[in-house]
Amino acid sequence: MQTVSPLVAQIVQLPWKAVLQRVPGVWLVAVFVLGLLGPAHAPLLFSVYFVLVHVLSLMASLRVAYGAYHAKRMAAKCSYTDWPKEWEQHMERSSGGLTVSSRIDMGALESGGGGGLERVDSEGLSFNLINHVIIIPNYKENMDTLCETLDVLASHSRAISQYKVCLAMEAGEAGSEEKAMTLVSRYIDCFLQIVYTIHPRGIEGETAGKHSNVSWAARQMTKKSKNMKLDVFTVMDADTAFAEDYFNAVTFHYTTAPSETRMFNIYAPSTVFDRNAKDVPVFVRLSDMLWSAGVMGNYVPFSPITIPCSAYSLPMELIKAVDFWDVGSEGLGEDMHMFLKCFFATEGRIKVTPIFSPASCCNIEGPEGSGAIGFMRARYGQAKRHLWGCLDFGYTIHMALLGIIAPGYVTPVIGRKTTQKKTDGKNKNVMDEDLHFHVGKLLVLIHRLSEAHIVGGHMFMLIAIVGLLVPLSPTPSNLSIQYWQFITSEAVHPMVMLAAEICGYIRFISIFSIIACAYNYEQYQQWVGVTRWQLSQAGDAQPLTNENTQYVNGVAVGIGKRVQHLGRRAELQSFRTSWNYLDWFAIPVTGLLYQAIPQIHAQMLQLWTDKLTYEVAAKPTLKGHPASHPVPEEPGVVHVFGGHERLPGEIVSIPTLAIDEVETLVNASVEHGPDEILVLQGLKAHRLDEQFHSNRSNGSATPGLVTSAPVPYYIQQQQLQPLQQLQNQHLKQQQQFSSQHSHSMMFHLHLPHFQPPRG
Repeated sequence: MQTVSPLVAQIVQLPWKAVLQRVPGVWLVAVFVLGLLGPAHAPLLFSVYFVLVHVLSLMASLRVAYGAYHAKRMAAKCSYTDWPKEWEQHMERSSGGLTVSSRIDMGALESGGGGGLERVDSEGLSFNLINHVIIIPNYKENMDTLCETLDVLASHSRAISQYKVCLAMEAGEAGSEEKAMTLVSRYIDCFLQIVYTIHPRGIEGETAGKHSNVSWAARQMTKKSKNMKLDVFTVMDADTAFAEDYFNAVTFHYTTAPSETRMFNIYAPSTVFDRNAKDVPVFVRLSDMLWSAGVMGNYVPFSPITIPCSAYSLPMELIKAVDFWDVGSEGLGEDMHMFLKCFFATEGRIKVTPIFSPASCCNIEGPEGSGAIGFMRARYGQAKRHLWGCLDFGYTIHMALLGIIAPGYVTPVIGRKTTQKKTDGKNKNVMDEDLHFHVGKLLVLIHRLSEAHIVGGHMFMLIAIVGLLVPLSPTPSNLSIQYWQFITSEAVHPMVMLAAEICGYIRFISIFSIIACAYNYEQYQQWVGVTRWQLSQAGDAQPLTNENTQYVNGVAVGIGKRVQHLGRRAELQSFRTSWNYLDWFAIPVTGLLYQAIPQIHAQMLQLWTDKLTYEVAAKPTLKGHPASHPVPEEPGVVHVFGGHERLPGEIVSIPTLAIDEVETLVNASVEHGPDEILVLQGLKAHRLDEQFHSNRSNGSATPGLVTSAPVPYYIQQQQLQPLQQLQNQHLKQQQQFSSQHSHSMMFHLHLPHFQPPRG
């Protein structure tokens, strides 16, 4: 821990969290009072603040309009980019540090690709060696939703060789483990690895939500990592669908980043709501479109601050260095909060790279049969949860204060070295002075947080108060006249009248930025939601670009290119037509319902509490396909095989056992946590008896099969070996593999697999 003076130590120990949590709410109340009394008794202060929030709003509106224009261009360029080929060309251009790995690329051999050997850089990184650890947190999600998400991922050409899927389940959901095992059994042959974790309830200091579930799952997956430099985590929602080029783009940017800053990178996709948009009310649909557009405004190339939203990818090294996700109430908005945590841990050196292959998302729906009102009420609850991220404003002020006056005192600073310096006869850890906190980025960050959590509600309140209670028009209302006479006997100050006139012009100018945003956003959604999929599905039949066709969405994608393979398209789809431009006329009502009012509501509640009851958002089902993803009633056969990951193209012999004959098979020489050893019985998983764990710790347990009942004979269509012979065969395979690989192993248990449908 960094040493600080006693005064600084006392300042740090003050209850900053409790105080700063209430700053947005106190600020909101102060602005309300300013709106009521300021025009009469503090006209200069009121006028300046009124104009200021309008200017900030206009700046955001213009940036969002440009962001939509930039996103539609970059989305086309991303779709046409052959990322593996780009990586090869980058390696050829790079000077020095090129070696050839001894690992055979079986996928390249099988596909007929020449060479068969992988080229790696000086640190051993290669495009084909990066593992994507995909965490899918879910709570009470229906099987259709999860199966469609996994179907899409399984359709990617690198899923079997580079995707490690983790189903992050919650212990609070009844039957979550059975659900996870069913999914594992179904998709075991589709990914390099698919596992699940069960997040326990009631851990001290935790609040329920995506953030705590993701943190738990990430800790378990990190324990099993063999090389953190090769693992990149992706956090996504249970209903999110990614095209294949997203992961290819992440791999390219990660492997080509400078080695000294590689771990300081986060990768963030754009978003699009193109699944069930046609089935929700216009206000719900438009609110999510504006949310996506806001993300685009955050991804403009000239912005020094880029905040990921909803889904994102980041190196395992970075996750472990910052000690994973915060699990308290402050971490509820886990995407923004994790960025902030990394921002302050790196003193602003964290870099977020936008990936314009969007995360396809579903609009929230209300309970079944609740109609449009139920859908809108559910969206309001989601908006309030999003705006609960106002806590991040106080968190930012707190961490900025610590970062400036006491860097490294409370939380470690990544990237700085500490040296021993002798002062007052004692050795003290002193940080190098060549790196320091990036104050400029901090100011931009506070500005962006203000846009997201402050400006909207303040602007709405002031406009409403001025319009209703300040007699500015030639024919003022009786209410405004009576109120003004009640608070003052003087006429309206000229400064207030000038400010109101300026703000009127600003709102008028903003209309044109909204028109530009709507036009570019519709083109963006047409490309990412329709056109690129049509071209990708055409495969080699799609024509290559030439000099006349290389410009797509106003950007040159290159000559001799075609849209790359994107994988399977999600089954739920919503297409937009020219009539959908009418949606944008609902902006005033949508902004009021899902920005201003939820912000005011959240900030008022935070004056008393930082706890928010997490409610699961209802998601759409595959209408007309009730049995598209049936859950088997009979578990059938358990697959038991040696505990190593398949290499691309490797064939693993998997003997079979009847489900009633196996409870667990575990290598007793390897220590496992109680959540890692499962007893399988039907579709239920039970933890092993504590006595068994005690015996294992005492060394009395023996390798092999642990059963609570006599093992019956095999009943299979094929000829099966006796149990002891099969067990010996497993041990022999384990010994053979151990001689080739140094890492410890565990036997993996899998329920029967069912081949998922391919689109």
